[in-house]
Amino acid sequence: MLRAGYQGVETTLTFAVSDIEKLVTLEKTLTKHLQRYLTLENVRIQELERLSNLIEITASDSWKNQEHIQQPVTQFLLAKRLLQTWQETYNTTTLNHKQSMLKLLAFAKKITPTREDFKNAIKSILRLQDVYYLSERDLKGGVIEGSIPLGIELNWYDCIKMADNAIDQKNYYRAYNWAMQAVHDRNTTISHKPSKQIRTRILKPLAISSFQIGKTQEALHYIQELLKLDPDDKFAQEGYKKCMQAIQEKGNLPDSQQNSPQKLTQRMKQYLDYQPAYLPSYTQLCRMSIKNQLTDQTSNLRCYYHQYCLFHLIPVAVEDISLNPVVRLYHDVISYQQIEILKKMSSKNLMIGKTFQQLIPNNTVEEGEYRFAKITWLDDKDNLVVRQLSVLSEALTGLDIAHSEKLQ
Repeated sequence: MLRAGYQGVETTLTFAVSDIEKLVTLEKTLTKHLQRYLTLENVRIQELERLSNLIEITASDSWKNQEHIQQPVTQFLLAKRLLQTWQETYNTTTLNHKQSMLKLLAFAKKITPTREDFKNAIKSILRLQDVYYLSERDLKGGVIEGSIPLGIELNWYDCIKMADNAIDQKNYYRAYNWAMQAVHDRNTTISHKPSKQIRTRILKPLAISSFQIGKTQEALHYIQELLKLDPDDKFAQEGYKKCMQAIQEKGNLPDSQQNSPQKLTQRMKQYLDYQPAYLPSYTQLCRMSIKNQLTDQTSNLRCYYHQYCLFHLIPVAVEDISLNPVVRLYHDVISYQQIEILKKMSSKNLMIGKTFQQLIPNNTVEEGEYRFAKITWLDDKDNLVVRQLSVLSEALTGLDIAHSEKLQ
């Protein structure tokens, strides 16, 4: 499985490496062609401006003096303009610079990410937060676990998309924090008063998340702002009723008094109830927080060269990761050329990898949401490189590849 790490933060890739490389190349190509198209368009517009000025200069006299229209010279110049200058204007106007750009954009649509890819990318960020306790403010600023900023930032719309998906996952604390980042970005980057559409887009997830985490008075404020923008907003009307009902039930107390330690504990329990059972262990494993129970085996771990059979002349470096169960890492088994061949083969048949978990006690199976990688399966018959890897795997591990699954 392909993984990416940064400053100790490791995540399953939403896109395959080969896909990412293609998309980066595509974006560079699109930008280059767009700049060329704009340059050509600017040249075309400048030429049209020149022709327009020429026509105005040569024709202005006849426009002003109707008597001059009868003069042969004026008629000659009129005919010249209509036959030559205006034909030149027509030709310049209809220059087809856009066709090559449109063809490139049409091709790009075939390989650009889908909406499902976009959604999975958001899920990956939210999962990273749960696993590594990354703050919304840092992620918005392109900072991952105290690292040097990546030089990119999320805008208010990006933050709201994060909040929307967190609400879908019933992670209302996370949604509230992302929505507040959207407010901060809007206040610092939009100099003029935001449009009604922008304010509505930010206020709705703020209202939902603040209500769900017990900030009822705050939620009511957002609802009232929505009603000011649109008194007929059904979402705001229903939200107003819910907020008023909740406030009456709590005796009109401020949010600070409503959120007692017992209430906060109860809400946190409700949040945890929505989280998958595997998440605590998954988080500890990713953060390398689980200590090896067999401490005495650590001293027996070693690095060595495997030089039997096929590897007598070119030994393979082996690193013991665990003795129970046996986990070994084999270094530099395949070349970069072979990797490129595998990537090229795989890119044609990539699909989202599915993981399933068994639910107890009803013994049913449901699809897990902790993996968003794209995978494909390669058979020995597909390419010589795949067959070579199977032979190498057998020689290194001593296992019979005939009883294993295909190369993933």
